[in-house]
Amino acid sequence: MKGTTLSVITAIDTHDVRFPTSRELDGSDAMNPDPDYSAAYLVLRTSDDSHQGHGFTFTIGRGNDVQLAAFDPYWIEEPTSPDDILGHASIRRGVAPVKLATGEHVQNRIVFKQLLQAGAIDILQLDSARVAGVNENLAILLLAAKFGMPVCPHAGGVGLCELVQHLSMFDYVALSGTTENRVIEFVDHLHEHFLDPVVIEHGHYKAPTLPGFSAEMHPATITTFEYPNGEFWTTDLAATQLPAQAADTAEKELTA
Repeated sequence: MKGTTLSVITAIDTHDVRFPTSRELDGSDAMNPDPDYSAAYLVLRTSDDSHQGHGFTFTIGRGNDVQLAAFDPYWIEEPTSPDDILGHASIRRGVAPVKLATGEHVQNRIVFKQLLQAGAIDILQLDSARVAGVNENLAILLLAAKFGMPVCPHAGGVGLCELVQHLSMFDYVALSGTTENRVIEFVDHLHEHFLDPVVIEHGHYKAPTLPGFSAEMHPATITTFEYPNGEFWTTDLAATQLPAQAADTAEKELTA
């Protein structure tokens, strides 16, 4: 409607977060005794004070079917601690048929192996920088191929898109041979600092054409942002020190 201002969500408040801790099955335990169950009361605040959303959210169990049906997500992501193998398996059973994805905070191939063996995930989200380099990620990709698990890498941080494209290309060319049920995250942010930035066309990563891992940054970027001696940091430090020095001088003059 002409002249109407749409409300936008400005904050989410969480109240009365409960975990199953009582022997007498009080509180949220009375609703679901599963050890991986927890509940929270949420308030969505908007730019219009008269518009708010109130409701409960759950890890598993009662209420999830209604909420998941309303949003119809393709997957839910990292719903519990990244090394909680059995917790992921339990939550996966609770939210099915919605898929469960995790992995961007998993730090080695052994945890991935256990997630796969326990049937705890539907989508494996490796991270190009979380584990011990390319060789470790190749081992994780091989594990995923053995279990027939689609890999949808995490990306979006500084240089992660540049790095992870190589891993997905390897997965496609040498292992899975398909892009079905596979995507790579993308954020259009800070690519200008890299010599070989990612190229996206029609919603797809284009294969990199230069050798290497696409990790090299422009010399000017390193000169400017290297911590703590880069120009950006020294300028920022000077800007914070000058007001403090001025205040200290003024205080000394007042007490003199």
